[in-house]
Amino acid sequence: MKMIISYEEKIEKLKEQIGKGEPLDNSEEVKELKKEIEKLKKSKGTSKLSEEQKEKLANYEDLETERDEAIRDKTTLEQEVLAINNRLKLKQQEVGNKDNEISRIKKEFSEKDKALNKKLSEAKSDLTDYKKQWQELKTKYTKQSKLLDEEQTENNKLTEEIEKLNKKITELENERKELLKNQKG
Repeated sequence: MKMIISYEEKIEKLKEQIGKGEPLDNSEEVKELKKEIEKLKKSKGTSKLSEEQKEKLANYEDLETERDEAIRDKTTLEQEVLAINNRLKLKQQEVGNKDNEISRIKKEFSEKDKALNKKLSEAKSDLTDYKKQWQELKTKYTKQSKLLDEEQTENNKLTEEIEKLNKKITELENERKELLKNQKG
């Protein structure tokens, strides 16, 4: 009976260790239990065990199986954590690279924007100069046009006066010729 109680206590301790995630292979109790189980199996002593002892033995084997599964699960989870951490690092690198690219593009845009604004200012300045020059030329040619119009009007008046004078000269010459004819004749 003492043996059964010690198995029960040991099984309870194993359950606690599994629940806490402590390794089982290193404990002295596990090593002792394994030795006793091996002895029982070799001696085919399982037929001498009571149903309760057989059940406890099965519980121990179940606990061992659960422990092995937990170890495999833990290993799998650790590998998944490593994979996720690697993916996270890659994503962080991608984000860093994209941030750098965004900064580079912003800097390029800013430089181009400054250059375009400078060109625009120069173009506006040139346009203002051209408008001023155009206005001056317009004023100059308007004055010249007025002067030309005045000169043409003056020229027309003079041309009319010359025609009148030419007519008068022709009339006076005709009169003189008639007077000369009349004096000779």
